[in-house]
Amino acid sequence: MVKHLFGKSLDVTKLKSNVLSNLTKHIEKIRFMMGELSSTSELITQKTCFICGSEHSRPFSEVYGFKYVECTDCSHVYTQTRYRDADIIQFYTNNATYSEVTYANVETCYYRRDSVAKPKFDFVIDHLPFKPSTFKWLDVGCGIGDLVSVANQNNWHCMGLELSSSSIAFSKEIFKQDLIQKTLEDFCKTSKERFEVVSFIGVLEHVTSPMDHLRMARKILEDNGLVLIQVPNAMSMATYTQDIFPETVFRHMSPVEHIMLFSEESLEKALRETGFESIAYWWHGLDSYEILNQMTMHSKKDVSSSRFNQAWMKVLSELQFVFDQNKLSDRILCLARRV
Repeated sequence: MVKHLFGKSLDVTKLKSNVLSNLTKHIEKIRFMMGELSSTSELITQKTCFICGSEHSRPFSEVYGFKYVECTDCSHVYTQTRYRDADIIQFYTNNATYSEVTYANVETCYYRRDSVAKPKFDFVIDHLPFKPSTFKWLDVGCGIGDLVSVANQNNWHCMGLELSSSSIAFSKEIFKQDLIQKTLEDFCKTSKERFEVVSFIGVLEHVTSPMDHLRMARKILEDNGLVLIQVPNAMSMATYTQDIFPETVFRHMSPVEHIMLFSEESLEKALRETGFESIAYWWHGLDSYEILNQMTMHSKKDVSSSRFNQAWMKVLSELQFVFDQNKLSDRILCLARRV
């Protein structure tokens, strides 16, 4: 039976201190980053669903001129247009702004490692259906290497793949981790390593071949090995909030980076079709934080110093738990076994 966990303790003021200090400036950085990519890359049309290959879809939402559609066969959500694979890879490799606005921030990285990466590691360990023989873990698209650092500190041999040159340098300086600057495809071509765990934390929504990535993971996993996946939930309160305020989106349904959003149905289909069986789900997110941000940006008054802000921040975690319990969190974390 698949286990379902709900909720997570998190101090948003520590995790997002750099964003909360100046929301307007943060959005300006996102828009600048989007402009850089659009000025160097041509858009191409995505005619079929990334998961099931269906050509049938219906309108879902529109953000910054990008139209998201929902597959009518598996409920996967994706943008009708996207940038070319080579341009996407080059963007993540060379764009220092993207690294900065995501995780490469000294003010928040240690809290992120201890309060975001460490619970994910514990989630895997708590649900291990076997005793590892080699304790090998591969974290694909590992960002600043916070999960790599946690796993290695806990006596695993964890390797991290990352494209961003800025993130790799940050990881080396801050966490003393030597990350590998390769795509999963290039790594598989040159390595014969096998692993007990392969993780995709915030990765599959960025790539144009999520099914191929899962198949590659299966090939390098040991028998009964595990894949850990975190993807944005299309059917979340953050999604529904951003659908109302599409001109101030800077996370979650951001079409330049997240060219797709998953539903539980589409994620389950992706796993089944690539040789995996889910064993545990963990529903948690930042939807209450997203709602507060949008209220702040669209109010004519100063929300940050208001009684509303003080009251909302006081119950932010409790509100988020309600969303999580109803599977309305903006993230889906899933652990699946190779079959």
